[in-house]
Amino acid sequence: MLKIVAVEYRINSAEVLNTTFDSGDTFLDGDIVVINPAYLNRLWENAREAGDGLLRLFSTQQSDGLRQIFNLRKKEISTLLDNGRVVFVFMSPVSCVLAEIRNNNKFLAITNYSWLSTDIMRLYIKSISQGSGSVIILKTPSHPISPYYKAFKDELTYEAYLDIKDENSSNFFLVNKSGNPVGCSFEVGKGLLIFVPPPPLNVEASKLIGVLIQCAKPIITGDFLTPEPEWADNYPIPGEVEICKEIEQVQKNIAKLNQEFNQLELKRKSLSDFRALLFEQGKPLEDAVIRAIELMGFSAKRVQKEDMEHDIVLESPEGRALAEIEGRDNDAIHVEKLDQLTRVIDEDFNENDIYSEGVLIGNAYRFTLPNDRKDQFTNKVRIAAKRKEFGLLTTIELFNVVVRILKNPSNEDFKIACRKAILIAKGKEIMFPVV
Repeated sequence: MLKIVAVEYRINSAEVLNTTFDSGDTFLDGDIVVINPAYLNRLWENAREAGDGLLRLFSTQQSDGLRQIFNLRKKEISTLLDNGRVVFVFMSPVSCVLAEIRNNNKFLAITNYSWLSTDIMRLYIKSISQGSGSVIILKTPSHPISPYYKAFKDELTYEAYLDIKDENSSNFFLVNKSGNPVGCSFEVGKGLLIFVPPPPLNVEASKLIGVLIQCAKPIITGDFLTPEPEWADNYPIPGEVEICKEIEQVQKNIAKLNQEFNQLELKRKSLSDFRALLFEQGKPLEDAVIRAIELMGFSAKRVQKEDMEHDIVLESPEGRALAEIEGRDNDAIHVEKLDQLTRVIDEDFNENDIYSEGVLIGNAYRFTLPNDRKDQFTNKVRIAAKRKEFGLLTTIELFNVVVRILKNPSNEDFKIACRKAILIAKGKEIMFPVV
């Protein structure tokens, strides 16, 4: 059985290693690697936009770490292709950040395709243009990746295309109505690098896995088969029709089981995602905090208006608060984040004529076991929070209260008490009541 590694794209199957680009998982275990570059720009979500409109990620914002991640993945992908493996890439628009090199004010451009070899980057990636459509034409019916098109052609759409037209090139097997490639492949080493439009939404995992293996197996094993011509269907084999009906029924049963599995998996994930409160940072941490706050009965949402930006606004019958959220790898939460909270509360007051409570939510020392972590907030933060009457809340305490609420979700009095604990903290660290 060929091993599939899916990167930034989830395939709901125990047969697949689902992982992220910046995880500790190696891609080298895969025979087939599926990469979705569309979400790689999350790795530089903390980048700053300069006056020239370009995003810059500074060393203090982990730009050096970002370059190391891309270099590692480039080596892994090159090794896989050199050894005859197959890499599928769901073609998406290019996004870019300028990453500072070792705090020396020099920057290296990194795109969501910078894990590719230099030759591919130079020749083709710069030609990727943003544009969507649903008219896709199979230019080369005998291409080894044609089963991918045939399996999804009625639902397949593209989000990007190559601004190249070369009717004689065998690399381009899918084109749009204008003849621009939306599907292409390149022989790299002994393997094959394949760019295709992403699969349809809610595609059945078993179907996608089957198609990927059908396309990749001949390439990996060298056992190429001649694609069956369309006229071959006119020569039926006795018993084939009956077996096809049985297969159809089995597929329906599989589809039903997959649907049940997906529903259960979504329920499981909606719960397990709360663990992000213990180890995440950036937007994933914000998402987890918002869900935890909503579980208490708050209305919670991000707000960004022109140059006024803060993580979340909390509202309930008991009051209103603005919260800033910060995750730190191996350090306490510093006073700069509290200064930012002061600024946005003043700006929000000018905008809404309501002076809201302030809450600083921190996930410090996020790579350390929760029980082994040092003080989450610096002494300056505690002094300033007391003076400004801002509440301090650790995501560990927030995680613990989520567990208590989920054990007894109908206890509305407890939820009210939790909301009040946030709104009346005024310079203290928030500790929720124990049921």
